[in-house]
Amino acid sequence: MTQLFVDEIQLINALELVEWDQEHSQFLICEACGFEGCKSRDWVSVRRSDSLVLFLPSSEHVWREKKDYMEYCPPAYLNQRGIPYLESANYAAGFTEWQAIVFDGSEYRLLVESKFVVDPVS
Repeated sequence: MTQLFVDEIQLINALELVEWDQEHSQFLICEACGFEGCKSRDWVSVRRSDSLVLFLPSSEHVWREKKDYMEYCPPAYLNQRGIPYLESANYAAGFTEWQAIVFDGSEYRLLVESKFVVDPVS
């Protein structure tokens, strides 16, 4: 599986398994089984706005009842570093190492690497 890093931060641990067209997606999925939703937390909503693609806290997290609030928490890096975003053209082209992503108002280069293999159970 392909992982996506910015600096030392792992943004996505299984790029191929992210449900990009869903209302909310889990960016750091269970590494044991590869199924979205197996573990709690690490959910985002991918939103497009003119020339930008934003990785926002999941709407499920924001609007959930208190008892379910932690289930759909965003990845810790959103609380620590803010909302990452990139140019829509770069997003449409797929992730490559030369592309820039912005965190904390600073531009970083993406690091795309293969790290682990997930064998989802059918």
